[in-house]
Amino acid sequence: MQLVANIYRIFSLFLALSLSISLGTFAEEAQKESLSLETITPSSLNNKTPTWGLLTSINHLSVQDPLQNFNVSTLRTQFFSEKVLSETSKISLRGQIQLENKMPHNPSRSFHSRKTSGIFIDDARWSWTPASLRNGEFRSGFLSQEQYLSPLIIKDRAFPALRQSFSFSPSPSYFSTLSFQQAIPTNYVFSTEQEKKEALPTYLSSSLLLGYQFPFGTQIRGIASIYQWNQLPTKVAQESALSGNTLASTTTPTFAYDFLGADFYGDIIFFLPHDWKIQLTTGFIENFKAPSDKSSGSHHQLLFQKNLKSTYSLGWGFEYFYKKSDVTPAYFSPFFYENNRRGMGTHLEFGFLKTQNFLQFHWNQSQQLSQNSSKNAEDIFMFSFEKRTGFD
Repeated sequence: MQLVANIYRIFSLFLALSLSISLGTFAEEAQKESLSLETITPSSLNNKTPTWGLLTSINHLSVQDPLQNFNVSTLRTQFFSEKVLSETSKISLRGQIQLENKMPHNPSRSFHSRKTSGIFIDDARWSWTPASLRNGEFRSGFLSQEQYLSPLIIKDRAFPALRQSFSFSPSPSYFSTLSFQQAIPTNYVFSTEQEKKEALPTYLSSSLLLGYQFPFGTQIRGIASIYQWNQLPTKVAQESALSGNTLASTTTPTFAYDFLGADFYGDIIFFLPHDWKIQLTTGFIENFKAPSDKSSGSHHQLLFQKNLKSTYSLGWGFEYFYKKSDVTPAYFSPFFYENNRRGMGTHLEFGFLKTQNFLQFHWNQSQQLSQNSSKNAEDIFMFSFEKRTGFD
């Protein structure tokens, strides 16, 4: 019953927010707002998004830590579809169907930061571009969060949200976007995890993206964001403590510090002769409400990609990160980047471009920054095979 009540409250608030579109003008997210590691080559920057797509993958995840070693095997099909409703609006849906098997079946590690078996919505949106404001866009729905902040904060999540953005392009080489978002933080099935009489949580963010495309192919992008989490439930605090956050009280779990912070993230991409691409990404995070020894984080990554005779692709990369205990609520953090940890990792991908088949390997090793739980050193290995059909 509590889940039904939560869904009803989310839907009621979402409907009320959606009706507010007549109170102002809204704006467009720039095509380059995503600072994801899968970037676009200059020749395809203006390609039309496909109207449908499928991605089928087989994954195996192995985690080794002092508490327990366990393995997860997953069969996943991701789907994407888009339909243009009119000259000013369209709808799109991105989701996945996932089946998995864990060994052991009840690992001691918390799985709040990753999907298990089920059907999940990764992004479902209605987009509207006012006829009088062609460089503006308004979006509502269950919106993907990972494109707008550092991967240390949120990844692989969608929240019920409204987003307004406005883009400026004084020339084809420059691009910039100012965005605002109002969201309700939820788990993967859109429950807020509230107990009785707990207030509805909210998540607010705003960002400014700037970018430049050099004539010889190099591209530089940067984004500065401000984020704020409010009224997070006790269950979220309790789960977050398992992954590094500090609690003010353990009898009634509450976060020791509020979350109001800034995120600075950027990258530079070199498109070189002979189908080489090099990307350097760096980012810094700070929670203004936590003490200095608990409030900051950073993420740095270097990636290389080489296409071989338009038939094969080879990519590899290296990363380093650290994330102090209270920079963000760990409940919403990615599986690879838990709070109170620092570590490094490497990624290798081999692709068959004609058939759109890809083999991937990822390794991540991390350890605690301060000893506040029994889990210290940790190794994560992940293998996957993907088959893509019309999927970006």
